[in-house]
Amino acid sequence: MEAVDEAASTDMKKILIANRGVHAAGMAKQMARARAACERAMKPRAQT
Repeated sequence: MEAVDEAASTDMKKILIANRGVHAAGMAKQMARARAACERAMKPRAQT
């Protein structure tokens, strides 16, 4: 679990760095999309 969380936070950081040049609204939208994708990816693993 810990390794998965670490990988997810690394991906979030990569996304944030990639979007640094984008305006704040677009950045927030991308963050929300990334967080939702992370949650969807985590759910099946959490259940097993």
